[in-house]
Amino acid sequence: YPPMHYAAFVPLAQIPYRWAALLWLGFLIACALVAAFQIETIALRCAGDRFDSPTRRKQLKAFIWLGLLLFPMVLFSINLGQKSVIWLVILTSTWQLLLNKRDLLAGLVFGLLSLKPTLFFLLPLVLLSRGKLRFFLGATLTVVAIWGSGLCLFPAEAWLGFLREVSGSSNYPGQNGYRLDWSCNLLSLAYAVPTTMQTWVKQGVCAILALYCLFACFERRKSDSLSPDNLLMTLAATFLLSPHTYSYDLCLFLLPVFWIYSQRPRAGFTYYALLVFAVATSGKVLESLGLPILPILLMAFVFESRLGTRVSSQTAHSLASRNSVPEQTALVNG
Repeated sequence: YPPMHYAAFVPLAQIPYRWAALLWLGFLIACALVAAFQIETIALRCAGDRFDSPTRRKQLKAFIWLGLLLFPMVLFSINLGQKSVIWLVILTSTWQLLLNKRDLLAGLVFGLLSLKPTLFFLLPLVLLSRGKLRFFLGATLTVVAIWGSGLCLFPAEAWLGFLREVSGSSNYPGQNGYRLDWSCNLLSLAYAVPTTMQTWVKQGVCAILALYCLFACFERRKSDSLSPDNLLMTLAATFLLSPHTYSYDLCLFLLPVFWIYSQRPRAGFTYYALLVFAVATSGKVLESLGLPILPILLMAFVFESRLGTRVSSQTAHSLASRNSVPEQTALVNG
């Protein structure tokens, strides 16, 4: 992490560890509750006809709250003291503002995620390619403010240490504590094969899949740029392209998954069940098959989202063409 990230924890370091740990735990639980409330708001706002009745809307609320608070990676992240639920709050706050057409403020909020660069880099570029210039401007202003102040306030030694860590970020398996069964990026597929094959897999399989992810994300779809399906695909591509992502950050997928559930319950529940199954069995799958299941699942999300979007657009175009035929015939007859 950049030096500014650690500076945020200086206040906790001023109090006894036991109380700092309890305070941090309480803060993470509060973030999880705030995220659940924000996801509920977005899902109810965009819910389909299936959730028109008060009873069905209560069922949707119950599923969101229970599903989020009992999601294995939410519990795991809080238990480890990780910051995944904080990133989730930043994402849900950003999307609430985007849906309210407050793009500049949404960008300013999302810029806070630059403290976790491995999750930040792709989404602003994708939204910029779809015409969200004010969002990109807001994110840029926050990045300049945070990183500019960090460059001014922290000594060169701190930044040199950060750059040394970043330069070796593609070699995480050589570091203590690395868990291949937790890893979510494409590089973990290369790390799973014998050493003699790693270079070939990185330059062949991983490079091709990375290009596919980028192509899928930057296809022009301005009309539905804020849809849950596009968000799901962009998050999956971010995890896959990042030099280092772990399973506890899969909490971010709860926003698009529950949002999709509010419109297409079967699809949303399937996404949720697949995530739970993958994180629960990742260790066993790696032990028996020698492959990390999490990047394979996320790659499947990218494939499915892109193909589903293409099929929907082709169907809409076909229907539009059919509807235009009677009009053209009437004009000719007239």
